[in-house]
Amino acid sequence: MIPRVKRDDTLDPAYFALRPKKSEGGGEDLTEILRRLLYLEECCEEVQPQLHSLSTAITILNGDTTIDGSVKKTVTNEINKVINNAPEAFDTLKEVADWIEENTTTITNIINIIDSMEKPEAISEPEIDRIFNL
Repeated sequence: MIPRVKRDDTLDPAYFALRPKKSEGGGEDLTEILRRLLYLEECCEEVQPQLHSLSTAITILNGDTTIDGSVKKTVTNEINKVINNAPEAFDTLKEVADWIEENTTTITNIINIIDSMEKPEAISEPEIDRIFNL
């Protein structure tokens, strides 16, 4: 868990730049400046391990297809599961969609034959032949 850092405007470098100059009634006590520096150092030490972990995670996520956990490798693996060694003519959704569009009559005939069967869950060999030998 990343520790909550309290807002303290006196730790902001801009705070020092905007403060009135000593000649104008401003100025800082050396003890106060040291307190602020120590506070910043403590925050950095506390947050540093979390920053390192986040940096490592981002590097993994942005990695290429050879890095386990990278977005690219995960997406590639999942697409390969969908394709599942399909023949080259059907290894994209576009090719499958094109085939379906070109064969709507055949698909309709297959659906009609299956609908006319008494038990489509138990299709016999002659019925399979009938379906695919339209």
